[in-house]
Amino acid sequence: MNKREAKLDKLFRAAIKAETGATSVKLTSTEAFIMRPNTYGRRHIGPRDSVSDWLERPNTGCHVRGHSNEAAAYRAALNL
Repeated sequence: MNKREAKLDKLFRAAIKAETGATSVKLTSTEAFIMRPNTYGRRHIGPRDSVSDWLERPNTGCHVRGHSNEAAAYRAALNL
């Protein structure tokens, strides 16, 4: 993983945490999972590509709406 990919991954995780209130994020090559405070186990939030799309285009109809400052930082880094 190069520096740009590492930065995008860090921003992606931060955006997911900000959008969902998660304490941790687990990403596989195809899926995204979160763990929230006071809950047991991980919760599947969707395919990794879909979560990325939700962050890239702010919306109102899913778990990740893309309206946080962290999501804006992720979008800005994608456009560099």
